[in-house]
Amino acid sequence: MNLQKLVAIGLLLLTFTSCNNKEERHITITNLEKQIKQNFEEKPVASDTLSMLRWDSFYLLGWSADGKKIAYAIDKATGMSANFSAKIYIQDVMTGSYPWKVSVEDALIEEYDSFEGYWSVNHSYIEFVLKQHKINLAKDIQLKSFPINYNNEKLNVSLELKKHKKVSIDKDYFAGLGGYKLFLTSNARQLKLIADCELEIQEADLGYDTTSKIKVFGYFQSPDKARIAILVARLEYGFEGLKMVRYDVVGTDLKHDLAYYGE
Repeated sequence: MNLQKLVAIGLLLLTFTSCNNKEERHITITNLEKQIKQNFEEKPVASDTLSMLRWDSFYLLGWSADGKKIAYAIDKATGMSANFSAKIYIQDVMTGSYPWKVSVEDALIEEYDSFEGYWSVNHSYIEFVLKQHKINLAKDIQLKSFPINYNNEKLNVSLELKKHKKVSIDKDYFAGLGGYKLFLTSNARQLKLIADCELEIQEADLGYDTTSKIKVFGYFQSPDKARIAILVARLEYGFEGLKMVRYDVVGTDLKHDLAYYGE
């Protein structure tokens, strides 16, 4: 084997080793406990011993420099202490599509006790994928509250909830919400619809659906400043009264929206 081939093999091995020994970049969970309890916690009924409130964990992973793509992970509350389940998303802020989405399910809790544990083992691969989409790990993970000041104008959001078209079999049970519309609002301009979400019907054996409340928790602002990702939280009723808080991410471009409003 000649010297040129040996050098090439050596460089390849060095690259592989460097990739796998890459220093881990720390990620931080978004603290949503206060908002969850303020919006969704209810006084327990004496007979409702299984009605426990649990919530998914949300991790903002990063943004593309132009703010067109956001990466995040959701560590799902399963209601089963023995399992770990999470999803990683790269989302196009403008279209709502997912250039990359992967599920991490059915892993034993002893192997990964949380998404942070999963990240610690697999961060090199995840960061590689993020890099392919020109996404940098987030330095600012702050979830900001509305209203938002942009170009000297105060903008807010409003929700319009939609009922299910399907009627519950038993009217004693909650029929649930069918979806929501999300509007960007301003005192100076008309409403602009930025999302029209239809929720999947998850009718249980007893004839009731799950989603009962929907709230806007705030927004993450991209490095571009004009593009934001709005975090919407949904309260779902699960098996035997178990309550879960799930999340949707809705992206929008404030510069585009203000142009849409017109002067």
